[in-house]
Amino acid sequence: MEKIKAATTALGLKLEIPEITQPLYYPKDSFLVTTLTEIFCRHFGKDVAPMTTGGGTYAKTMPNTVAFGMAFPGGISKGEHEADEKLDLDELMLATKILAEAMIKLAQ
Repeated sequence: MEKIKAATTALGLKLEIPEITQPLYYPKDSFLVTTLTEIFCRHFGKDVAPMTTGGGTYAKTMPNTVAFGMAFPGGISKGEHEADEKLDLDELMLATKILAEAMIKLAQ
């Protein structure tokens, strides 16, 4: 690293090293993932596989946590983090029921 810093400085460049966080991974058969998946599928009315992403998430800031939210396959709510982000009221109500049940079940 010191050699790289010296070389970039000699070229008049500024070297910035971003913070690297550990990956977040829970097996599909873990209690956390199976519980959340079962609750989601029951409320959604069909089997849906858990979804993974490569992005950063709030879940990395707390132990024993995965990101769990409102991604309804084929749903109206979409455009997350985009200018056209929208939220359907019926999907919000269903998500509220799912999240409430998940919190109760995981707190037991």
